[in-house]
Amino acid sequence: METNFPWITPQTEFTTLNSIATYIKNLALNHNGFEYKDDSDLETQYDPTAWWHWYVNGSVTIPKNKNLTVPDNRLLVIQGNLVMNDNSIITGNVFVNGSLTINGKVNTVQSIRGTLYVDGNVTTSRPLSLGTEDRPTFIFATGNISFSSSVTGVGYFLCQDFTATKSSADITGGVYAADVAKLPPDGIIAQENLDETEFYTYAIPEILSIEGGNPEVIEFIYTFPKLN
Repeated sequence: METNFPWITPQTEFTTLNSIATYIKNLALNHNGFEYKDDSDLETQYDPTAWWHWYVNGSVTIPKNKNLTVPDNRLLVIQGNLVMNDNSIITGNVFVNGSLTINGKVNTVQSIRGTLYVDGNVTTSRPLSLGTEDRPTFIFATGNISFSSSVTGVGYFLCQDFTATKSSADITGGVYAADVAKLPPDGIIAQENLDETEFYTYAIPEILSIEGGNPEVIEFIYTFPKLN
């Protein structure tokens, strides 16, 4: 925040993702660090890219064979749902104040290379490729995360219920479910070399807390299955 918006004194007492989205909306409306955009500003681009810190008012659907790109040190906030389609790649840091759906067809592979905050559910229908050890994928969802096909790569997930049970699933990283975690047959492989100095670039905090069916608050760090 100090690097990108030195003139802003940020609000810190957020309790929901929606409250964060509302705060950013007000910044955009006041031309204070964020640009206010419509869904068509992304959907109609030949190569959909959020060139600055964008607040997009409305749900966004990216057509098949197109990617959604957020450059380094930028943030895209979508006030609505995000739908990706066949052979798509999400790159960068994206805040979805709604659900994320990634569609695909036979012989298509979709990818996420970034950090996603989703105020809803995350669902995929076809194979999904995650990040690498140099740049893991992080998905934090207030709802459920469900991978109905294979999922491979380095990723960390926080949600209510997590499902990735295909035998072809191969995940390195961490899964933290407030209620139920249905993991791949071989479980989750721990990442031994996660670089904490990159957390700011990844747009993630050092520690997150979750509340599930158990009223006890659980804090975790990004190694599986180590908890604070």
